[in-house]
Amino acid sequence: MDKYLASIGLVKKMMPNDKGSSVFRAVCESLTMDQSEYLGLKELVEDELLMRYRLQRLRTGLPQVNRIEDTLETIVRSLRIDIHVYRAVGEEPQIYRCAKRGKKRVDKVLLCESARGHFDLVYPLKDHANLAYAQTIVYNLLYIHTFGVSPDVIEHSI
Repeated sequence: MDKYLASIGLVKKMMPNDKGSSVFRAVCESLTMDQSEYLGLKELVEDELLMRYRLQRLRTGLPQVNRIEDTLETIVRSLRIDIHVYRAVGEEPQIYRCAKRGKKRVDKVLLCESARGHFDLVYPLKDHANLAYAQTIVYNLLYIHTFGVSPDVIEHSI
């Protein structure tokens, strides 16, 4: 999958997955460049799904549960974003579209489903290169100007 994504100008960033959190971490990082809010998003989605499943049980007796699809659709609806999920090499991504579109541009989150239920974040290759460049600047500032490490020591360490 990595080679396929690279061939279309994308790169995958692996997400940690503790108890199904990878999709929430990936969405949060894509929107805010930070994963710290993923627990809040997870709680919001799980509460809405629980309510939906309870209503289905009242109406039909048994809820139809497709946890992964329901989670993605709930995230799209709650955050008003589009999610594109790459699932197989050579295939177009499955797109979950936000139904309520205003005049404002809708954010697009790119994901790759590595294993059933595990999602990794996908970036355009140019964004990935820009992030790497920014990281080198930050580390340079930290090591030299904050910690007082000599540039010669850094060069020998690399």
